[in-house]
Amino acid sequence: MILQRGITGQIHRTDDRFRKPNGKEFKQLCYALIAQLDGMIIAFTEPQIDTNFFHVELEVIKKRLHLLLNENYPYLAVASEADYFKLTFIDEPTLTKQFAACYTILQPEELDERIQLRPGRKKGILLNENDLSKGELADLLYWQPETVGHVVFNHWD
Repeated sequence: MILQRGITGQIHRTDDRFRKPNGKEFKQLCYALIAQLDGMIIAFTEPQIDTNFFHVELEVIKKRLHLLLNENYPYLAVASEADYFKLTFIDEPTLTKQFAACYTILQPEELDERIQLRPGRKKGILLNENDLSKGELADLLYWQPETVGHVVFNHWD
């Protein structure tokens, strides 16, 4: 997965090919689609000063799950765990097919890709394919995320 400029939430994105997610629309869609699956939304949290994603905690398909939507890109993922630095991404097609028309569904294989940093270099510090800004790269050095998923859905301030 290419880490696009603005994906970390630090700066506004520059890739106009993607429509920035609208929180109100996402919330309405969640309530409508989760109800169709006889599920229930437990909590809906918008991006905060220390997060770059919308977080929906829900009960559906006899499981407690988490929907995560990046604030700058229409990238949606499902997690079985979504605590501060503990994100466990899963594939849940019964749930994600409901959202596929509106969002790009990120798979666990993409999100679990390891971040490869070369400390001590200003240029080429990140070996993963990216278009991140200097400030975003500095954040990666500071926060030391382990996976692409921890960059796309982060708790950095």
